Amino acid sequence: MRAADELNPLTGRGRNAQHVARKGRCAWERATGYGRRNAAEWTHSRWKRLLGGALRLRSLEGQRAEAAIAARTLNRMAELGMSRALRTA
Repeated sequence: MRAADELNPLTGRGRNAQHVARKGRCAWERATGYGRRNAAEWTHSRWKRLLGGALRLRSLEGQRAEAAIAARTLNRMAELGMSRALRTA
């Protein structure tokens, strides 16, 4: 255990809540990398909602082709107008 952990009895959620209370949610997101993780989770969720949650083909070669087609489809849809979140502050 690190010395800082010994002085602070809060762990996990309590430490995060304390950080948000002191410095604000945006500072906590930057400090923990939450924004990047959230973006990755939303991308994966979008993939599963639009294109299905599983590969259908059995062979590895077929699965690779299926995944490539799905990725191209999702990227094309994004180019055509899927909304993108931009940080303004």
